[in-house]
Amino acid sequence: MLYGEHLRSSGTSFAEENKSLVKGLVQFFEKLGLATESGRRAEPRGVSEKVKERLRACEIFIGVFTRRNYLAEGSYSTSPWVVEEKALAIGEGKRLLLFVEEGVKEIGGLQGD
Repeated sequence: MLYGEHLRSSGTSFAEENKSLVKGLVQFFEKLGLATESGRRAEPRGVSEKVKERLRACEIFIGVFTRRNYLAEGSYSTSPWVVEEKALAIGEGKRLLLFVEEGVKEIGGLQGD
């Protein structure tokens, strides 16, 4: 199990429908000693720059792939931001902890190695 004050995770969803899920997960991980980061506060720079910087400063990437749009074959898409952040985390050599909501079909495949 990964825990301790030195571990940091990055990223939270800003989608209104995920608000209670995100709050519960943040509280859970903070009880384990993980500091979580959010990009919500305003800063005079681009969102992608903030995301990359925060992710690079973290030791673990916790990705929560929630349902977004219903797809014709009966599954759901997820946030493209989370998929891209996961790929960046892999490229940076970060440890991954991934949660995938039932029905979400595709989260990318690089983590499968």
